Amino acid sequence: MTNLTLDKLSNGIAFFDGYCAEVEVEFVSSTHSKIAQFLDKYETVQLVSAWSDTFLMKVYGSGEKEVKQLCAIIEEDYNVLSVEIVSLSEV
Repeated sequence: MTNLTLDKLSNGIAFFDGYCAEVEVEFVSSTHSKIAQFLDKYETVQLVSAWSDTFLMKVYGSGEKEVKQLCAIIEEDYNVLSVEIVSLSEV
């Protein structure tokens, strides 16, 4: 008889971790302090790259609906001009 371990049981199983959206966010003001405040406010958002006042970010959530709702909330932020989802995929 063999001992079952978590590693043996999970061998070949793909675990679902959630969704990730790549999002372009255009800011009214893109000073370092404003961007730092924005990233502190939204814990599931990660900065990828920046051009002038437009930033490419990754937004994480447990489902597609949650990611889209978070993008809608971000779009209502006082310092945000626009939010565009570039891609959305499972991670």
